Amino acid sequence: MVGADVVTVGTIIGALIGTVTFLLRILVSAKTAHIESLEKQVADIMAERNLFRDLTLSKRREDE
Repeated sequence: MVGADVVTVGTIIGALIGTVTFLLRILVSAKTAHIESLEKQVADIMAERNLFRDLTLSKRREDE
């Protein structure tokens, strides 16, 4: 191999590594956003559950 071939191969490998790194960062970022969205949904569902639980318990106390 001559020097130009080594530079070309190095450039291609560097470009591939950069692309893979970029795609992994996007994947991690998207996954983090999705997890945060799910955590918010779970918190909302738990808040609704607690609201209905409190309403049911207060209704039972009134009936007693």
